[in-house]
Amino acid sequence: TPLRLSVAPVWRVNEHWQLALDLGAESVRSGGTRVRTAYAELGAIWSPSEDFDLALGLIQAADNGKPKTRTLTGTAGLTWRFK
Repeated sequence: TPLRLSVAPVWRVNEHWQLALDLGAESVRSGGTRVRTAYAELGAIWSPSEDFDLALGLIQAADNGKPKTRTLTGTAGLTWRFK
C-alpha cells in the first residue's frame, strides 16, 4: 500500500492568471525495500474566459531507489468547461 502526502496551494495573480505549487512525497515497498519519492511542481494557469484554461508546469522528482532517479518533466493541460 503506497503512502502519499501532497500540499498544493494556488495563488490568483489577477483575473486571468494563477500560479500553483504542488509539493508531495510517496513511499512504496518494492522488492523488500521502501522506495521514497519526493516531487515539486510549479505551474501557471491562464484563463482567458470563464470556460477555458491553459496550464503549463514543470515537475522535479527524485527517489532513494538503487540506482537513485531524478527527473524533470514539462506538462501542458487544457480545460474546457461546457454546459
